[in-house]
Amino acid sequence: MDDGLIDDAVVNAELHAEADRIAAEGELRSLLEELGLGPLTFDPAGIESAARFINWVRDNFAAEDRDRWVYPLGAFVGAAVIRTLGGQWAERDGTWGVQVGGRIWSNPFRKVEKQLMEGPEESVAGLFRAIAQKACELGPGELAEPGAAPDPAI
Repeated sequence: MDDGLIDDAVVNAELHAEADRIAAEGELRSLLEELGLGPLTFDPAGIESAARFINWVRDNFAAEDRDRWVYPLGAFVGAAVIRTLGGQWAERDGTWGVQVGGRIWSNPFRKVEKQLMEGPEESVAGLFRAIAQKACELGPGELAEPGAAPDPAI
């Protein structure tokens, strides 16, 4: 019986699979290397490469042609945050984002959109640094607190 509920584990797996596909996809890796933008890896260097690629897309694609990059790059950025800082995909108010511990939630898809629209000042690399800094400030005890209300979205 389909009760209309979304299975969080299925969505989590689908988002991770999409990120893995993107990172492994030879064409995108080759394009990043050819452009001198760096490696597409699930770590801070990979996030920086993704940010440079988003800027390249912004500079080389018309606004109406940029949307196709939001989902795959958002999935990659979210997976890189999860693999580097811990956490999982989590739904909040009908939107999927990254939950790190019980108190940090952020939407990497929206951040990719913002960087595509507004430029480097809205960088996904800045998002990653903000999440890492907040996680460091909270410390492991506060991050691990089950059931804690998330801080406002980063």
